[in-house]
Amino acid sequence: MRYPLYVLVIYLFFVVSFLGIGCKSFKGASVSVTPNPLEVHADSVKFTAKVDIPPKSGFRKKGVYTGKLLIRQSGLTYDISTVTVSHAQYPDIKKSGASITHKVNVAFKEEWDRGKLIAQPTYQRKKKNTPLPELELASCCITTPRLVCERDFRENRTPEEANLIVSTWNPYTPAPPTDINAKFQFPKDVYKIQPTEYEKAEIRNIVNLLNSKKSTKKITLAGFASPEGPFPRNQKLAINRLKEVQKWLIEQLKQNGYKAYLDSSFFELSTTSEDWQGFKTNLEQMNYDKATYDEIIRIASEAWNEDLKERKIMAIVGGADKVERILAPLRRTTIRIQGDSPDPSKEEIQKVLSDFLNGRKSTADLQAFFKSPEQMAEGIRLFPSNSDKKKLFAEYIKLYPDDWRGHNNYGIYTMLEGDLDGGLNSLRVANAKKPQEAIVLNNIGIGLMAMKNYTEALQYFEQSYAIQQTPQAAYALGLLMIKKAKYAKAVENLQYAIGASGEKMGLAPKSLGCAQHNLGLAQLLLNEAAEAKKALEASIDKVNDYALSYYLLAILGARNGDETLLTTNLQKAVQIDKRLGEKAVTDLEFRKFHNTDAFKRAVAL
Repeated sequence: MRYPLYVLVIYLFFVVSFLGIGCKSFKGASVSVTPNPLEVHADSVKFTAKVDIPPKSGFRKKGVYTGKLLIRQSGLTYDISTVTVSHAQYPDIKKSGASITHKVNVAFKEEWDRGKLIAQPTYQRKKKNTPLPELELASCCITTPRLVCERDFRENRTPEEANLIVSTWNPYTPAPPTDINAKFQFPKDVYKIQPTEYEKAEIRNIVNLLNSKKSTKKITLAGFASPEGPFPRNQKLAINRLKEVQKWLIEQLKQNGYKAYLDSSFFELSTTSEDWQGFKTNLEQMNYDKATYDEIIRIASEAWNEDLKERKIMAIVGGADKVERILAPLRRTTIRIQGDSPDPSKEEIQKVLSDFLNGRKSTADLQAFFKSPEQMAEGIRLFPSNSDKKKLFAEYIKLYPDDWRGHNNYGIYTMLEGDLDGGLNSLRVANAKKPQEAIVLNNIGIGLMAMKNYTEALQYFEQSYAIQQTPQAAYALGLLMIKKAKYAKAVENLQYAIGASGEKMGLAPKSLGCAQHNLGLAQLLLNEAAEAKKALEASIDKVNDYALSYYLLAILGARNGDETLLTTNLQKAVQIDKRLGEKAVTDLEFRKFHNTDAFKRAVAL
């Protein structure tokens, strides 16, 4: 049966239109993504999608191409972005085609891991929306930048382990034991104490010592008489002068509650009836010629009785009146008081604080006992318990409320007990009392970082480091720079934290190990393979075979095609932490090795 030609043409037109083929239908676009696989940096996924529409693709006037980008994982989809290309944007697209670069920066979600980046394109013209074949663009995601060494704050047992910096005080050194020397002077032939003697500074020192009620172990008294006149008289003067001073001292001891004066061993007494030795000493200061001086010394050294010596010597020097200035200082009673230090010993301080912790002393007792912040700070230092230190620094703040150091340390030990909010409040008080103190700013940053408030923590660490380049602030900045994908800056900070100055200033060994790991990670991400390997091996040495550092060495091997480095270190990582074997099986870093026998042996559980 024959049909007219025009009927055949009409039939073919409808068939072509129905199948969607022919020069008037859009043939679609090609889409590529860089990087592929997708990578996570600074908790974000950044990639560039390039859409190429070739010339004569069938893209017609008023046509719009839309590419919906999404992540598909375990049957679920997550919208990412949309690429749109219209004829209005590219009027010559039908003849020349178009090439569009579309940049995407989106926050990473854990659910995306091991998913696929998919494009769902459509072509719309004159209200007709035509779905195009779905495109699989890239795997999601390489998460290596997230493999930082970041210890749980609750694991910290000491401020050093948490990278908190404790305030310090000047070393407390008690004053030397008491050893006071003084003397009462007496006129010639007098043994009564003269009123003016009580006003002398050395005598007032004795009174002040006894008023302080410090322990006095021994008092030595020595009574003297000058060697002129009859010996019996001088002997009596020396004894009576000693007794008068002893009587005065006993009265002072009684007034201040001392009991030891009743013990005969408390006083050591001696008398010198005629002080020829003192005479000789004073004589040396006179301007006698050598012959005269030698003759006087010879006579003083003879074994004659004291009266005969006196007559002979006085005859040589011209009589007693002319040597009064030699004799007057010899009429005296000397005092030496020996006892404990006027300051409390470290043992006494510790005992007082122990009594407080045990409820035997009050805040008022502490206030009466401590005479300086250094004394109390020294005592607190002697207690190893964080809980005890926290309680004692709470008392320190009551005694010395304006001292920022107490608030800083109280905040530290509060945070170490798990109260981050309370600790931060105390640290902010310290900051208010001494703004721009580097260690306080560092400690506030540590607290904020423990609360995952990385943005505000970074501000405090930057301020602290600008004031004083402590290894603690440098370490924290290195960690946060990795989280911000500023890997070169992270390397700079971490290298300083690890340096010799860092160790000397108290960065804890575990923190040093973490710093080495994070340095290796940053260098790995900068493709500095040799430096990364060295840092990661140092981390393993510091933190006793740290599994995650072995894992990064395995990634380093994968990136550089070193299968031996990969499998050797991956096997060690899995032996320490079998969860890393499960991770490695789907880790895109190892995508080229997943099917090799060596890899399978390395992750075997």
